[in-house]
Amino acid sequence: MKKKHLIILSAIVLPIICVSIAIIVSKNTNNSNNNNVINNNYSDSKSIELEYQGYLEDMDYDNTNYVFKSYEEYNKYFDEDKVTKNDFNDSNYVLIPIKFNECHEYDFNVNRYDIQGDTINVFVTYNTSCGVCAQSFIYFLIPIDKNITINNINVEYEVLKKSNCNYDVSYKPIIYLYPTTNMNINVKLGNASLLTASYPKYNKEWNIYVKTNGDIIYNNRTYYGLYWEAYNDIKEEFKDGFVVSKEDTASFLEEKLSILGLNEREANEFIIYWLPILEENNYNLIRFAENDIINEQMPLEINPKPDTIIRALMEYKPISGIIDIQEQKLAPATRNGYSVIEWGGTLIK
Repeated sequence: MKKKHLIILSAIVLPIICVSIAIIVSKNTNNSNNNNVINNNYSDSKSIELEYQGYLEDMDYDNTNYVFKSYEEYNKYFDEDKVTKNDFNDSNYVLIPIKFNECHEYDFNVNRYDIQGDTINVFVTYNTSCGVCAQSFIYFLIPIDKNITINNINVEYEVLKKSNCNYDVSYKPIIYLYPTTNMNINVKLGNASLLTASYPKYNKEWNIYVKTNGDIIYNNRTYYGLYWEAYNDIKEEFKDGFVVSKEDTASFLEEKLSILGLNEREANEFIIYWLPILEENNYNLIRFAENDIINEQMPLEINPKPDTIIRALMEYKPISGIIDIQEQKLAPATRNGYSVIEWGGTLIK
């Protein structure tokens, strides 16, 4: 009797086990062949931080989807040996550009990421310190299986520690144009990929009609200047400059902007914008960038070519008190004929 019962029980249990195994195998097979159901949460991120910081000029940061499938693709942008040719035998690498303000403490971390369908969601944590200054990018690589397809990258930022800071505008150029006769003018910015804002909207160029009084006609509207902002990677060493107290800031700017060639209206608009920012500090170290630095950062191409181009870029950084530094010598600028004037400013870390 016992042997007979054992045979009956086996006949019932074994088919159930076999069916269960078949279902599990079937599910795993379907998941491995269908990227749309991938849902991995990597709390212990295997991301690789790259040492390169700055801007990849040919990268579209608003529509970034960079998945390196070979070492050659990776090496086109980076020459760091963080990954090798052999690493690409088993993995592709998703490039994650992390936007940051250069006044932030350098403490970014790809905390975790997950993959849902063809989208990789990246969760970044960071600390911040104070300042109004330029923005840049750092880069991380995330390895993924060869059979995973990524078409979208979503980066979410979380501030772990934040000081009381002013993160408004780091670099605010205004371009004024004064032709000797009313004319059509074409204006191009050489590093337009760095733009963060513009008004009127910049689209590869500005084609405008300008009157002798400086009025700009564009799309049936009148503007007094062309406005743009951009990421700025100037890393200036203050070998000379001016130590300016909070109380003396307005009069200092009036004097120096006049030497640089700005008229009273242009200087007035400069001071209205920058004075509240500078007066947050008891003292500032201020200097004005040389034209070759400005032109390297953002070349300016204007047709017809002006007789005079003045580009005044103030660089500054807060200091705790009076310091000993060589005073910068400013060459007086003169305006002759058809003139273009530009002013802006940036905090130097």
